[in-house]
Amino acid sequence: ALQSRQLVDMGYREVRYSAYRTEAGIWTEYEGLSRVFLAAHEPLANTVWAPGVYPYPDFGDLLAAVGPLNRLLRHAGVFMVHGSCVAIDGQAVLFVGQSFRGKSTAAYAMMRQGYPVLNDDRVLVWLAEDGYRVGTLSDVFKLRDASTNRFFPELMEHEPIGCLDGEKLFKISEIPALRFCSQAKLAGLLMLDRTGLAEWQVVAVHPARLTQELLPGSLSAFDVVWSPQAFAFLMDMLMQVPCAKLEFGTDMARFVAAVEQWCKTRY
Repeated sequence: ALQSRQLVDMGYREVRYSAYRTEAGIWTEYEGLSRVFLAAHEPLANTVWAPGVYPYPDFGDLLAAVGPLNRLLRHAGVFMVHGSCVAIDGQAVLFVGQSFRGKSTAAYAMMRQGYPVLNDDRVLVWLAEDGYRVGTLSDVFKLRDASTNRFFPELMEHEPIGCLDGEKLFKISEIPALRFCSQAKLAGLLMLDRTGLAEWQVVAVHPARLTQELLPGSLSAFDVVWSPQAFAFLMDMLMQVPCAKLEFGTDMARFVAAVEQWCKTRY
């Protein structure tokens, strides 16, 4: 069964992306770059990567290795979630929202103020003895040119490690002013809502309200084996972790202040 077929902009050329499902598992292919197989019922993945075909080696590792490894960890009760995440006083705050809601922009705004970031797009979540924890396998984050030019022009001096569908990818470890955190205890979830205004406010929301922002990017209807388990896991998480909606606009300093203030009321 063919899930999708589309052209992906890699910066230097467009690449055809395809995904297929069989009874044994799911195949994904970036034509001419990599092919990955993830088994449906056992912790097994095979990946083939063509070295030297992309000018940024780190991006090849991300595409062909880190992504499949993220999904393999679900066999150990570790689920991948669509969201960006930063650590504040050692506790993780997860920003959730559908595409173009500002998750990457939010993560970088917090990084600029010295807060360590876990990831700006996808993180791993699991239940430990001390509660839910968040982690990541990569220190790569991405921003669109519009956000970089408007809010973070200092990034223009740094060479990206790659480009994917109009977003430039940067390694935190290669930018001295930024800090990276590999894992932390999850203290709260903030649903992002861009208003276009300078003002901000934090609004209480029922956890169920976050499902439409969190689930579409975290689950795949194509993955009939694991999506039901991931759904149950994420719904339990939403009911146990503090949630709110953060309405923000063009003033990123106020955005950071809003997150800091909300965290003070939580821990």
